[in-house]
Amino acid sequence: MCRLAAFAATVDGLPELAALIKSLARSAAHDPLLEALGVKNPVHGDGWGFAIAVLKGGAWRVHHMRFGRPIYEDSEGIRGLLKMLSGSEGEVFVGVVHARRASKGEAITWVDAHPHHAIVRDGTEIYVAHNGRVSKSALLGPPRRSDTVALTLFLADNPPLETGLRRVIRAEAVETALTLAILSAGVGGSIKALALNYVSDNVAGEVRREYYRAYVVRAGTYFAAVASSSTAAELKSMTGLEPGALRNGDLASIRATHEGVALEVSNILEEGR
Repeated sequence: MCRLAAFAATVDGLPELAALIKSLARSAAHDPLLEALGVKNPVHGDGWGFAIAVLKGGAWRVHHMRFGRPIYEDSEGIRGLLKMLSGSEGEVFVGVVHARRASKGEAITWVDAHPHHAIVRDGTEIYVAHNGRVSKSALLGPPRRSDTVALTLFLADNPPLETGLRRVIRAEAVETALTLAILSAGVGGSIKALALNYVSDNVAGEVRREYYRAYVVRAGTYFAAVASSSTAAELKSMTGLEPGALRNGDLASIRATHEGVALEVSNILEEGR
């Protein structure tokens, strides 16, 4: 159970992007939805991480870092991230960020923080952050280090991404949710952030389902993001940006160039029929 966001922004969208990072840290420090579910310690304090592609001078650089400390206590890490997301460091920014709340029994170290990295069979590199729980054994047989590691390796072995996601769902491997934020770096230099909103029918109760949902937030043509529910609510309180709920099965693709940000949404449940 985690907080996450996938985003793209030009330099004009840097204020909104900084607000998104701060909103994620705030929702990780105290999640009202976890509190409403009766969780005694409603925090996401089991590490955090990001994968961010920065365009400057016509060349992309991908930064991937993971930390063992809670995001809301890691002021040094946050300062470093915000410096990276600045006009002096780049012109276009695409990425994912994640704050982890580990499932019971899972390891808690910086190695287990999201996003996890893999190279797809077609050469694409993916960085996967996940909110929810999937069955490790249903995806890869013998249990891997964590369910998100198993999921990342499964997606790498089952391209293209949309096909792999449908196979995860059809295999009934999703125990709670498959809410994802993924940075994809293609062989030809194509960079995009993807976000999937999928909550299993196994999840009962409106508050619990709301916890797993993802929302789109936009500012003009220079900033777009998909964020987990409480992070989107924090962002609205900070900036006034109105979140829009994704439907179950919606997959958002976010790209950015100097000219602006483009967001497209398709539904993998409808297209896979």
